[in-house]
Amino acid sequence: MILAFSLRTTFVFLYFTLLHNLGPEIGKFMAKGICTENLDWTHVELSRARFWAMGPELILALLGGFLSHHWGRRTILLIGMSSYALLNVFAAAVPDIWTTTWFPTAYLVLSPGLIALGSVAFLSMAMRISWTQAVGTVFTTYMALSNVSAVLGKRMVGTLHEEFGYHASFYAAALMAVLPLILLVLVNPSEVDAANEDSELLGPETDDALTDESSRLEQRVQEDLEESE
Repeated sequence: MILAFSLRTTFVFLYFTLLHNLGPEIGKFMAKGICTENLDWTHVELSRARFWAMGPELILALLGGFLSHHWGRRTILLIGMSSYALLNVFAAAVPDIWTTTWFPTAYLVLSPGLIALGSVAFLSMAMRISWTQAVGTVFTTYMALSNVSAVLGKRMVGTLHEEFGYHASFYAAALMAVLPLILLVLVNPSEVDAANEDSELLGPETDDALTDESSRLEQRVQEDLEESE
């Protein structure tokens, strides 16, 4: 377990996991706040937009899984989270657009799909680099930290709203969505593959060495017994 996170790739991905949900959580709560407090949306209207979002979210999640296999997990992560960041920059740069009849709904419908696009690639990358000899534990660690990231994002919402207000906080959501992507430069699945191969090669040698040492100890004990007799 400790050896699994001693690699640069798996260790850096811990930090990526801890940061990657901050932006999505901030943007989601700011958008809901604008709709309910500034636009006086009812819970029915908010639920309707969330229902409409299920279609694009499902399609983009499936598309993300397919494209991750063909274009690469890192590429799809960049596309998904960068697109989400651009949506938030637009939402912050043109605050009056929230008063239109179409943009609030468009944001609530599109943003979950873009997040899902990146999330599928994230899960795929987490599985790809999980240490094969402790894959369950390592992958579970990533999932736990992902949940922690979501909680931290929720906790930041109140502070950001008090300091910057709803609209300017979308800049923070965009920044938090993009910054973790820089860490992906240090994530190299080939490093994990090489470490796994080395571990498999060292495994039999280590077992043989232990067996030889045990045989030598048994032989010495036997010789000592014979001498004592």
